[in-house]
Amino acid sequence: MFSFISKRLLQLIPIILGVTFMTFTLLYLAPGDPAQSRLLAQGTVVSDEALESTRESMGLNEPFLVQYWNWLKGLLTSDFGTSYHDDQPVMIKLQRAAIPTIQLTFFSMLITLLISVPLGILMAIKQNKWIDNFIRLLTFIGTSIPNFMISLLLIYVVCLKLKLLPVVTSGTYKGLILPVITLVIMQSSKFIRQVRAEILEQMDKEYVLSARVRGVKESTLLFKNVLHNSMITIITIFGLSVGTLLAGTAVIETIFSWPGLGKLVIDSISYRDYPVIQGFVVIMATVYVLINLFTDICYKILDPRVG
Repeated sequence: MFSFISKRLLQLIPIILGVTFMTFTLLYLAPGDPAQSRLLAQGTVVSDEALESTRESMGLNEPFLVQYWNWLKGLLTSDFGTSYHDDQPVMIKLQRAAIPTIQLTFFSMLITLLISVPLGILMAIKQNKWIDNFIRLLTFIGTSIPNFMISLLLIYVVCLKLKLLPVVTSGTYKGLILPVITLVIMQSSKFIRQVRAEILEQMDKEYVLSARVRGVKESTLLFKNVLHNSMITIITIFGLSVGTLLAGTAVIETIFSWPGLGKLVIDSISYRDYPVIQGFVVIMATVYVLINLFTDICYKILDPRVG
């Protein structure tokens, strides 16, 4: 197991380095002058002397590779630079925004799993019965409606019409309710169908037919064999969903004014706050590859034949 994990970690190093290089290159080529953006964010008069002095202090007069190397050395020591917008360290801003996003992801995935796995199994057992068709209709509707539409409908019904929750909750736990419901609808609509498809695929395999011929109980067969063999697919979907939620909740967080990473990066794009954008991309890429590593380790535990 140690050699397996070591080999996977070595494979991740060039991926992360590639992400850092591409991130720095794309923002380096982006239109606009970072020095001018910083001066404007600070409310300083943009003169030729101020621009030249700021470029010198930011190291923008150095060659491209020198700038990249200096930035990369900072990343290795957790120094992601300073925000152009408010002069705060980027790492502190990312850490502060990560907590709300982790809360949102945790509760969304927990509820999604609690809903999706039992319903996916139920649909597979009751294939083509009324309950299967009804849940499939609901999941089809859930996957068809865009996230922002679900968010706006929830705000309109729950906040404006029923007045059960305030529209803006300033990061309190009440503010988690509607974003979590939105993400659960989105994730579980896909997750339920995928679990159903995997269970049905396993139930059509020869080992299931052989077990039935030997008189093995359906419940034993389902939970000890079929579900166990389906776990690799379920873990894959789960890992991809966690990575997607951590990095892709920008629209939801912006609509509900949830102070997470998604809202932070949207605000940073509008401010042209390049250090925050770069730090966000690198952190999310690292988290994503670590989630993939965790998924591979789970594969190895469930199936030792995985190399």
